[in-house]
Amino acid sequence: MFASRLAPWLTRRGFHYGWLMVALTFLTTVCSSAAISLSGILVLPLVQEFGWGRADIGAVMGLMLLLFAGTAPFGGAIMLRLFTSSARLPAEVRDVADCLDALQRIAEVVLVYFDDDDRAGRATI
Repeated sequence: MFASRLAPWLTRRGFHYGWLMVALTFLTTVCSSAAISLSGILVLPLVQEFGWGRADIGAVMGLMLLLFAGTAPFGGAIMLRLFTSSARLPAEVRDVADCLDALQRIAEVVLVYFDDDDRAGRATI
């Protein structure tokens, strides 16, 4: 198991393994909240681009959050039962990579919509 090798290595360097777990939990929480709130940031551009109503977009976002809240406990229980700890580390690495990708896309959208030189027509996302 990865934790049984990592904890002694961190202890020899004067760093408690629990603080690593706190940092990973914090990073996962920040990335998850950024990914979920991204749709709220993009409401006005979606309305302008596709002509959808704000109520339609809000209803879809509400349904997404309802399904997420309803299925998350069951997904966690299934993960605990079926997956070993060796399968969780690649998933966490993938989640962090997805969060970094989402942050890059947010930065691209912000740069496209707030460009002072009016180069928004040439930008591709």
